[in-house]
Amino acid sequence: MLSMSIAQSDPITGEQTGLMRLAQGSTSASNNCIRVEIIEDQAQGLHLWRELGQKIQNVPLSASPAWIETWLDQYAGEIRVQFLTGYRGDQLIGCCLLGRREVRVLPGLSVTELFIGTAGERHGHSVCVEYNDVLVIENERADFIHAILQQLGQTPGWHRLTIPGVHADISAPWCAEIPQLRLRKRQVLSRESRFFDLRSCREENGEILNSLGKSTRSNLKRRCKQLEPLEIQWAETETEALEIFEELIDLHQARWTAVGQPGAFASRSFSNFQRQLILRTFSDGRVVLARIQSQGSTIGCLYLLNDRQRLLDYVSGFTSFENAGSPGLVSHYLCMQEACQRGFEAYDFLVGEKRHKENLGKSATALEWIQLERSHLAFTLTDLARSGKQLLKKWVPNRKEQN
Repeated sequence: MLSMSIAQSDPITGEQTGLMRLAQGSTSASNNCIRVEIIEDQAQGLHLWRELGQKIQNVPLSASPAWIETWLDQYAGEIRVQFLTGYRGDQLIGCCLLGRREVRVLPGLSVTELFIGTAGERHGHSVCVEYNDVLVIENERADFIHAILQQLGQTPGWHRLTIPGVHADISAPWCAEIPQLRLRKRQVLSRESRFFDLRSCREENGEILNSLGKSTRSNLKRRCKQLEPLEIQWAETETEALEIFEELIDLHQARWTAVGQPGAFASRSFSNFQRQLILRTFSDGRVVLARIQSQGSTIGCLYLLNDRQRLLDYVSGFTSFENAGSPGLVSHYLCMQEACQRGFEAYDFLVGEKRHKENLGKSATALEWIQLERSHLAFTLTDLARSGKQLLKKWVPNRKEQN
């Protein structure tokens, strides 16, 4: 089956520009015998995604049909999206979402960036995907990713490929040496994601407090006593979930606007994505919403994603410190205790540095943000500017010492 490409010469790099436009069902065979098809039609791509999702147990949330479809509903209008599907023989073994947009690196200079998974949104509107993954039959993962990279290596017109928020345990195939990619640089940023091991706690004594550090235990006991009586309301119905979600938005926005920041829900796309995700996945238990109240008043609302029995601390809203001391710490502690009793495996605080993550997340894992760059004038100039700035920093102190 023939592939079709529409390309023109890039005046800066001399490369051909324009992503290879393959006809629906066009194919590319890799050395590992996995055939990659590029699907442009969204309905067809989602149909294949659902078909494969039904055959795989423990589908990652970020690769679930519901997550993908919800994201496309909100963001497909601003990001060009293709579906990369992998076949071994006639069997569908993998699906991958590929986004594309132009990114300005320097004034007057833009590059074409590709994104693996639900990423590439405008700043301030992103769903900030973590534990990002492709949908693939597990023993085919490495070969499928290798086939994707080989396909992209044969595709002209892009300058940077970003694979965001991949767990370190499954990131290695994305860093494989593929000569066809013709890379100038490979960057891997590893970030710590702290979590609490609920299963181990449950096997020992089931008491979260006993597993925490001495100062954290003391602080929690004092705060909980000040806020008694405390109650956690775990949403059991979709109606309850949506009610908690709306209160969470109010608390979240009030907290951020008070310090001059827009808050996550200032983005209509982000807000609509979350509401739609709750409607699509609450009945399947893929999202959890909880409200924590002190003396009848709400001090915190939590919105967590359930990724294969691992709760991810996604978005939250807390009352002000003037109304309650350490509302975030207390809310997470009570939610962790409830999650432990309900049989969840872990409570993950995701990346980012906050005091409660250090206090409550007694274990850590790593997520990686991978970028593969091809040659482009914008990257060369950026590197030169960075090097010049570093040299200037060294030169100025030396001049002061000489004077």
